[in-house]
Amino acid sequence: MFTLKDQFKLSLSTLIEWYDAMLYIALIPYLMHHLLPNSDASQKKLIIIFLGFAAGNLVRPVGALLFGLWGDKWSKKSSYNASIMLMCLMTALIGIIPDYQTIGVYAPILLIGIRLIQGLCCGAQFSTLLSINDQYRISENRGVGFINGLCESISLLGHTFALLAAYLVSTLSVTPGFSGQGWRIPFIFSIFLAIWHWQWGRKIELPEDACDNYSLLNSFSILLKNQSGLLLRNIILSVCMASIFSVVVFYSVPYMTFSLHISYGNATLIGGVILWINIITTPLFGYLSDRYSRNKQLLLSSAIIIVLSIMAMMFSDNTNGLISIFMLLAFVTAMIRGATLPLFAKEFHKKCKCIGTNFSYTIGITIASFIPSLLACFSHKSILALAVIMVGVACLLLVTSCFIYEGNSHECIYNESV
Repeated sequence: MFTLKDQFKLSLSTLIEWYDAMLYIALIPYLMHHLLPNSDASQKKLIIIFLGFAAGNLVRPVGALLFGLWGDKWSKKSSYNASIMLMCLMTALIGIIPDYQTIGVYAPILLIGIRLIQGLCCGAQFSTLLSINDQYRISENRGVGFINGLCESISLLGHTFALLAAYLVSTLSVTPGFSGQGWRIPFIFSIFLAIWHWQWGRKIELPEDACDNYSLLNSFSILLKNQSGLLLRNIILSVCMASIFSVVVFYSVPYMTFSLHISYGNATLIGGVILWINIITTPLFGYLSDRYSRNKQLLLSSAIIIVLSIMAMMFSDNTNGLISIFMLLAFVTAMIRGATLPLFAKEFHKKCKCIGTNFSYTIGITIASFIPSLLACFSHKSILALAVIMVGVACLLLVTSCFIYEGNSHECIYNESV
């Protein structure tokens, strides 16, 4: 039987994925200084770094299909472990890329190339966990919102460790500015995480019946022919959820550093607080969505975002006011994720549950990953650009929430018909 202990093991493994992803964001100033030409303006460098982040997410759907096919044809366990091991290796390679002054343009080329491989690796890790949790919830009659929120919080600890590593690099560096080489240590540390996962991963027993072993072509045919509307709705939900998360968690630290001119160490600490608000409250909001209503929770979240975005424009010259708004948005982000995560696998037929969940979840993340790059392009108008994007996403979420059918508000629906 697949127990909560097994789910904890899976979530602990995805912690490595989130550590590797957030490390790239948390150490952006060092990547800009060492792997890009010093002659470029900081805004141009920031855009390039964020495009590298987006490039990794661009290939996530491909990774979802490749590792999903591997898992169906051979072994889910080997597919899951291989993706994490390869992710760790790629992260370590970032730490040994020579400076731009040494190898020139090859430095950013190598960085983006490694990000592409990282994107392939993380294409199906957390979304597969959502599918497994949904089936476990059905068989055990448990609240999938709370379980997914708990798994999300465990995974987000990886972000915390990445921010902690960035803070230590910043405060313990003996070289002024971002010119020191200590930033490479957190990346290279992923080699030890790979060794740890190799020992830990062998003990994880994935339920082989979590996704039936249907062919990829057959699953796609069922998905596109019979559940295309559900697929489109979930893609939109993923875009909205990931866009807000990207702005609040990923973009906040660079924004506070380069636009609000807060010291990098303090910005990292504030980013850590924002992250921990998500870690603590996501299971709570997942439980509330189980107990009451997911679509009403999403409607309320959309309204709050619109109000806070208007307030951001009003407090455009008030640094403390903008930081407070980011803090409040962290709670709203948790509200959205707590209500949205259970929806990705809920209504897909068992023949296409995994591929439907993986595809809709990763496509949305891919689209949303370009939001930080878009905001960086308008850094001189960052408040207005930030507010406009947030209001636009909130309105889209507001409309999409109206198409969520829950039936009994205390019990999520599982659609077996195709």
